[in-house]
Amino acid sequence: IEVPAEPTPGSAAEPTPENTPEPRATELPYNGVYAPAEHARVATEDELIDLYWWMIETGHPTVYLEALEVPLGDVSDITDKFSNYFDKYRAIYDPPAVRVEFKPGLRALHAFEGGNLDSLDEDAREVADKALAVVDELVRDGMTAWEKELVLHDYVVDHCDYALNPFAPHNGDSLGFFRYGAVGCAGYCDIFRLLGKLAGLEVEMIGGPTTRDPSGSKGHAWCLVRLNGLWYVVDPAWDDPIEDEPTLEHTFFNVPFSAFGETRRWDEAYLPDGDLAVTLDEQYYYNRPEYQADSRDAAVEAAVRQLDESGRAYLMVDDDLAKSVSQALAQRYGKKGSCAEMSEDLSFNLFRYRF
Repeated sequence: IEVPAEPTPGSAAEPTPENTPEPRATELPYNGVYAPAEHARVATEDELIDLYWWMIETGHPTVYLEALEVPLGDVSDITDKFSNYFDKYRAIYDPPAVRVEFKPGLRALHAFEGGNLDSLDEDAREVADKALAVVDELVRDGMTAWEKELVLHDYVVDHCDYALNPFAPHNGDSLGFFRYGAVGCAGYCDIFRLLGKLAGLEVEMIGGPTTRDPSGSKGHAWCLVRLNGLWYVVDPAWDDPIEDEPTLEHTFFNVPFSAFGETRRWDEAYLPDGDLAVTLDEQYYYNRPEYQADSRDAAVEAAVRQLDESGRAYLMVDDDLAKSVSQALAQRYGKKGSCAEMSEDLSFNLFRYRF
């Protein structure tokens, strides 16, 4: 029996015949060992990647890999790269199979979509109940996608600390967020993805090395949000810098892929379907008019307004103007402040001032 392929993340809700993917797996009856038992004919790495997207979209945790021509080491590597979705997995060698357990946030989402929250274990049910309560409190009728995204982004950053211990309990998932209030980058993304999808947004995760941590393929995790047909980068972990004073930033809120240059790398195979944003869109980036200034006097005036209002100021100016403004503000306030470049990983300059 051929199972119709579900659309991969980001594809249209009602695909036209021209872009409907071919079926990717064959479902066989339950064999008494694992349930559900999904048998898939996998001959290439690309087919395995497609299969994992299909599993993520349908919620099936177990597959048997029939006619497997991909080395088991490569199967393990590809499975590992999907760790943004899988909490843990194990390879089964006889017969060849991969069994995965989705992160609590993804398990909660599948149960919510299927209307079977009662089937969840205690951990995933805790995540589901608390996530639904957050969305019910923050998301209002009539909100635009951007407004929903902003309020959920700010909630995540405001209610979480970056967990410096990578082995902390549930460091990479939504349960760590709700139970401990501290997670790593994957945990920020897991909870933001869950809240966003519950609010009706298109949100996915991706990982890869960065210049801050070039050690391996899982060096960092960040989110993708689809707005008006284009995927933008949202990085809630990097918008919550590790500082003595808690800070909510929007430096990495709806940034185009082109802005990263060589500072991040990602494998195209692990991106959701759809076009990537390549320009900084003021409609979606958190780019208020007071960030902009084309002269020293205008920049100082904009910074003073922000500083008097909130104690912080942001300016999108070049390096020379940033230093000049810092000196002028020090004279005005009679004390030395700080001028930090927030977007050192991006192709544009955003500076923050504190006095």
